Parts: sequence; structure tokens; C-alpha cells
Amino acid sequence: MTANELIIGIKTIKPSERSFLVLMFLSVCLKHIFYVQETIDIIIFAIVLGSFYFPLGFYFLKEHEHRNFEFAVLTGLFYAICISIILYSTTLASTIYPFILNAILLLVASILLRNKLNIFQHRRAYIVGHFVRIAIITAMNLMTIL
Repeated sequence: MTANELIIGIKTIKPSERSFLVLMFLSVCLKHIFYVQETIDIIIFAIVLGSFYFPLGFYFLKEHEHRNFEFAVLTGLFYAICISIILYSTTLASTIYPFILNAILLLVASILLRNKLNIFQHRRAYIVGHFVRIAIITAMNLMTIL
């Protein structure tokens, strides 16, 4: 994957989703790296981002050329569960078990995306956009076990 494909993949993510991903990533960084105790921003960003992914996944995660709503809703469900687990592990419990569950869900989503990439059912930029989402969620997940 080249840098140009990565930039095009990032551009497939809608601007509102991209901004809330960055805001939640920065909030988790502040919480776990600089030990800021306020978590209301993480709660708000997680609720908005989770609603972008699961109930609204048919809009935020689908590719316009392909009307494959099932794949968008399934990956949106995985992403929403992962965001909920990050919210849980950030605010309530900082143990390894939410990290393991999150890693398993993201691994399943990655395998689904890899299969979609192998059969060329979607554009490569669309799949790269999903892998960017997985990378950001994984980075937030890794920060929660610090």
C-alpha cells in the first residue's frame, strides 16, 4: 500500500466521522498518556461515534457504487462494539479482558475486509478506509492498557 492509496482511503471516510475519530483519539491520548481525569469528552465522542457506526452504518460505511448494506451494517456493528469496549475500559475498568475482546472483534473485521479485498467486490480505497478505521480503533485500544 502506497502513501497515495492511504490518502485516498482516508478521504473515503466522511468528514464528520473523521473529525470524531480524531477527537476521540486525542481524548483517549489525554486520558491515558497525560493522566487527565475528565472523561466526559470521551463519553460524548464515543456515543456519537458509536451511533455513526451502528445505526447509521448504512450511510457512513457503505460504498456508493455498491449497495451492499449488509457488509456496512456488520462492520459498523463491530466498530460500535469496539468503541463501546474502549469507553468501558477507559471510564470503568482498565484490565486486559476488554482489550482481548476488542482485538478479537477487530481481527474478525480485518478477515472480512481481507476477503472483500481478495474478491475485488469493492474499490481498494474503500477497503483501505476500513483498515484506517481499524488502525485508529486499535491504537485507542492499545492506549487503554497503558
